Parts: sequence; structure tokens; C-alpha cells
Amino acid sequence: MLLTRVFASVALFAALVAAAPQTGVGLGEECGDVTGPKVPCAPGLICHVYNDYTNYVCVKPRPLKPTTKPPPPKPTGVKGVGESCGDYNGPNAQCAPGLYCHPFDDNLSYYCVVPRHPH
Repeated sequence: MLLTRVFASVALFAALVAAAPQTGVGLGEECGDVTGPKVPCAPGLICHVYNDYTNYVCVKPRPLKPTTKPPPPKPTGVKGVGESCGDYNGPNAQCAPGLYCHPFDDNLSYYCVVPRHPH
């Protein structure tokens, strides 16, 4: 009698699972064909097309890359006293009239300076 109840419970559970609405196909399963996506993916997955556009598969989405500020624009134009006018590659900017681009730190950086006049 107990064995009959167990089988009946298993059969009822299987019937309930089969009758439950599908929430989408799982990870690695096909979700479309050459005509595009056909079935939804399970929650947390996306339908991804591969390069040949014939195979759509449910995959985990990639995490978004953190946004970073773009680097500041490179300075342009004439440089004033104390402004950078070069780097380890040498001078790369023009100093204002009356100034010259002088190397510092073993020629790793250059700055616009006022020329020294001997007294």
C-alpha cells in the first residue's frame, strides 16, 4: 500500500511539472534559427546570435564594462611659463615668445622656462 502511494505521488508530481508553463529555454539551448530568435530564454539569460547568423543560443550576458572618463585632451597651442612642453620623446610643443623648452629629470620631462641671463 505504501509503495502504491509513493508511485502515485511521483506520477502526480511529474504531471504537475509537465503542465507548468515554460519560462524559457536554458543555458546553451537553441532559442532561434536563421530567421531570428524564436523562443524566450530562461530568466537571467539572453538569446545570442553567433557570427554565421544561423544559430541562436541562450547565454549569460556579459557584465557591463565600467565606464571611465575619457583622457583629457592633449594640450595644444603655445605654452606659458611652467607648462609642459615635452616628455621622454623630447619637446612636443611650442613655448610662448621669450621662453624656451628646458629638459628636467634626466630629459624625462620638458617645461617652458625663462632663459637665464648672465649678470
